[in-house]
Amino acid sequence: MEIGRGGWLTILAAIAGAVTMIIVGMAGIAVGAVMIGVIGVVAAAVVSSRTHSTRWVILLLTALLPLTSLTLLAPAAQAVVFKAAAPGDFTGWRQDFVDDFNSPLDTSKWGRYESSNNQIGMLSEYDAPNVYTDSGSLVLRTYNAGGADWRAAGVSGAKGFSAAQGKWTMRAKFDRAYGIGYAFLLYPKGGGWPPEVDIAEGTAGGPRVMSPLHWSPGNLMDSRFKYGIDMTQWHTYGVLLTNDKVEFTVDGTVWTTINNPGSPRIPMWIGFQTGAKAATATATGEVVNTSTPQDSRVYVDWVAHWTAC
Repeated sequence: MEIGRGGWLTILAAIAGAVTMIIVGMAGIAVGAVMIGVIGVVAAAVVSSRTHSTRWVILLLTALLPLTSLTLLAPAAQAVVFKAAAPGDFTGWRQDFVDDFNSPLDTSKWGRYESSNNQIGMLSEYDAPNVYTDSGSLVLRTYNAGGADWRAAGVSGAKGFSAAQGKWTMRAKFDRAYGIGYAFLLYPKGGGWPPEVDIAEGTAGGPRVMSPLHWSPGNLMDSRFKYGIDMTQWHTYGVLLTNDKVEFTVDGTVWTTINNPGSPRIPMWIGFQTGAKAATATATGEVVNTSTPQDSRVYVDWVAHWTAC
């Protein structure tokens, strides 16, 4: 089978479409374009036997096929979610727990909160269905069920894993939600309080992160504040617990250190929770008002713990 000049132009057009799609990261669509390129080869043979005007019409239509495939297959490409993997062992540290939430929530490890009363200082109560996994993330949903009735999310890792000291890290991002609070916290295994370490706490989407250590039954605590982080983008939030020291990290860098003998030495589990903040006399920071979104989410890509070795 002889392929004329028009046929080679057709093939080059199809290949160019596929290469362009690969460059922009749409590999799945590129495969479709390559398949269409194969069709182009067949069309090329037909072109070589047609009149001059017919040849150019077929050539133009074949060259446009990769672009057409982009339009038709774009919705499928948009559904692809690219997630980061939790790091494994590294020098001086052994990973002993990780959950990447790539499957339905493992209820042998995680317990979802359910309540019929509002949280202290909140307008919301916990509904278990507001905690679920989707597209490789743990999702915590907070929404308005009508009037002053808000429903929030909470989940505890107490059933699955706890650790004394070590390094906890999680990768997360937030919808910007004025008046919706959140906390990523460590709490003592078996109950009792204190101690408590809030790895990150505040208003969903920031831009301020509060990281407190609670060490006294009288609720004595030391709180540190980090400003200027775009929490609507993915970041890692972490804490390193050692004797008499608590180090908080963002994206792997220590941003503040609390030197305190109250640094926990007992097994602690990780929890994630949200809530709609009531405008009470003692309320601090943002509270629910007319600018609060009626439905918002917090996403956790993965959470992991490392023990020194």
